[in-house]
Amino acid sequence: MTSLVLGTLLLVLLLALSAALVRTVRRDGMAPRGTVRDWAVGTTLPIARSTRAGR
Repeated sequence: MTSLVLGTLLLVLLLALSAALVRTVRRDGMAPRGTVRDWAVGTTLPIARSTRAGR
C-alpha cells in the first residue's frame, strides 16, 4: 500500500516537472513545439492507467 502511494506521488512530481520543462522549452524555442510534452504524456499516461486499474 505504501509503495502505491509513493509511486503515485512520484508520478505527480514527474508530471509537474515535465509540464514546467515544456513551458520553458516552448518559451526559449529550443525544441519543436510539443515534442517533449508528447513524450511525457506518452510515457506517463499508460503507467497511470495501469496503476489505477491495479487498485
